Amino acid sequence: MTVKAQILIVDDEANTLASLSRAFRLAGHEAVVCDNAERALELARSQPFDLILSDVVMPRRDGLALLEDLKNAGVAAPVVMMSGQAHIEMAVRATRLGALDFLENRCPLRSSSSLSKTH
Repeated sequence: MTVKAQILIVDDEANTLASLSRAFRLAGHEAVVCDNAERALELARSQPFDLILSDVVMPRRDGLALLEDLKNAGVAAPVVMMSGQAHIEMAVRATRLGALDFLENRCPLRSSSSLSKTH
């Protein structure tokens, strides 16, 4: 029996949120969606997640600031960052801030099965 993972997906683009949440739900997981870093931090503080998947480039507070906020708040969930506007410096910074992985081109669906196998 597969264990259902609780996944928080953070992105300012509604289509990305819908696509990712649908893919994870079809894989048998629970997906909570959020369109900004501030709300994501509130959610991560108030309930446990097995994985947080966050876009990097968002208005107001970006995903790297969210990653730093999560770390400072003591949130233990692994965080995977994603961006269609990625560059090597962004990936290196995310990794140094504690990201589990960094996915380019907003194509984490091909990796979702491997990510969910950790739970």
